[in-house]
Amino acid sequence: MKKGIAIANLVIVLISISIIILGAIFLKDLSKVTSALPSPREYFLTGSVYPEKAQQGTMFNVKFIVENVNRSDIYRINARITKDNSLIAEIPLFDDGLHGDEKENDGIFANIFDSSQYASGEGVYYVDASVNPVENKDVYSKIASFQIFNNNCISLKYNGNPSDKIDVVLVPSNYKSLEKFTNDAIKYIDFAGRNKGILALEPFKSNIDKFNFYIINQSNDLGCELNCQGISSMICCNDNKVSEVASQCPTDQIIVLNDDSNFCGTASYYAKVCTIARGPEVLTHEWGHAFGGLGDQYDYGSTYPNYNPSEYNYPNCDNAGCLKWGNLGLTGVGCFKVCGVETAYKPTDCNGEMCTYVGHYDPVEILYMRKILDNYSPLKPSAPLPAPPIEKSYIVNLNSNNSKLSLNNIYATTTTAPDRKFVRKTDYQARIISFSGQILYSFDFEMPKTEYPFWDYNLPNASRPSPIVYSEVNRTITVPYFANARIMHVYGLDGRKVLDIDLTQLSSRCGDGICEENENALQCLQDCSEQKKDGLCNYEKDNICDPDCMNVDPDCKQLSSLMILDIAAIAVFASVLAVLLVRKKH
Repeated sequence: MKKGIAIANLVIVLISISIIILGAIFLKDLSKVTSALPSPREYFLTGSVYPEKAQQGTMFNVKFIVENVNRSDIYRINARITKDNSLIAEIPLFDDGLHGDEKENDGIFANIFDSSQYASGEGVYYVDASVNPVENKDVYSKIASFQIFNNNCISLKYNGNPSDKIDVVLVPSNYKSLEKFTNDAIKYIDFAGRNKGILALEPFKSNIDKFNFYIINQSNDLGCELNCQGISSMICCNDNKVSEVASQCPTDQIIVLNDDSNFCGTASYYAKVCTIARGPEVLTHEWGHAFGGLGDQYDYGSTYPNYNPSEYNYPNCDNAGCLKWGNLGLTGVGCFKVCGVETAYKPTDCNGEMCTYVGHYDPVEILYMRKILDNYSPLKPSAPLPAPPIEKSYIVNLNSNNSKLSLNNIYATTTTAPDRKFVRKTDYQARIISFSGQILYSFDFEMPKTEYPFWDYNLPNASRPSPIVYSEVNRTITVPYFANARIMHVYGLDGRKVLDIDLTQLSSRCGDGICEENENALQCLQDCSEQKKDGLCNYEKDNICDPDCMNVDPDCKQLSSLMILDIAAIAVFASVLAVLLVRKKH
């Protein structure tokens, strides 16, 4: 009998010791939870929003940099978007390398604010910061700001779907009156054919219905400056600003009109001219460069002896013999020396817009640009046309430095990407890849390094500038948006990959039943569960223990307490049962 009682007592003692050990573990965990939650403190934050200014529907990248603190103390940063002192949205920011931040755990927190989800209208928006919002009730006000404006694209002539037409956008620079800009735009396009503008000349005059024309009804600082590179007739603008402003409209071609009485005319992949009396004629020359990729036919002389003639390869210039057009059966053409450089030849003796103001392109130029126009539909609708369709596209800001390509910035907004039925010159090839590895879209694009300044031959002793070739250029390209896109691969013409552009942060796959690496339970409860790891610490008291931060979630503490009580109850039950069994035997 005593032996049985001794065994029972031993069992009770062992169970009691186990309870004490488990209790100690619980108390240790409890102290860990308590110490892990820092008391409210001062954090040092710098913030930015990209882009700083864009139309409604843009996906803005909100970014905070945390400085001079132990980042392990930070479990959540919320960005509070406000306008007129009213809260518009509150979004969590991440330091995981998947949400527009840079690298995981580098102190840079970021996420996307999709303005298309909020009917908040145009105006200035401020971004406040809330660090560890559960225990730290302080809000750091106006860490950053950005501006949303309504779309300012106005159609002057809309002949059909942008995918079937050449979409030309005119952008104002240095205008004080938008009414004057509108009148100038109509004059330079020259619908009536009275001002020697674009549509007054063939092959455009007979193909008007293949174009859509738009203007940007908005005053912008495009960074345009005259006397660029020391050439009085050359105008340089901030190419990225020009492209971003123009992207409010469907855009295949861009024309910048600079309201200035000085002579200027320059082209790269878009045309820039000043509003002088003969401005429409200057535009037709620059349009030949930007639209057709044509070369200058006037004599550069010896002003720029360092220019490399081997780079001068254009449809309207050829080597001796002029084989490019010798067998085309064109009338009025020959082979005349000096097409920009002395080693090149032209089809007429300076009888075309790419040489002087003569009011027409030469036969070779007309034939070549007509082939470009053949890519587009001439059909005219029988009923009134709707407005251009609302689409979304990526705006990709790239840099090329000595032919090394890199990404500056990327965002998405509501606009229509170019159809790219004709690419003036191919420097790179790109593919957009889905999460499943599918090729969603392929396209070629140019990183133009050459600018073509035009000279005012009416001035005495005017210098005749040759093209300017830059070693470093920036360009913004517009690319169709795909909600399930993961990455954009960019390849050189030799087939080697030169750049990867992560599209994960701009993707939107919520609702497909898969919790993607950039999704979480807070922003996509349809796909993600707070009870599973999703990279977001939700340590609010909601009766769910978040596995991403079990040491700070109070629900995990409660769960631990319940587990201790359960174990204790089981232990007591087992002790009583053991005693009863021993007594029954004896």
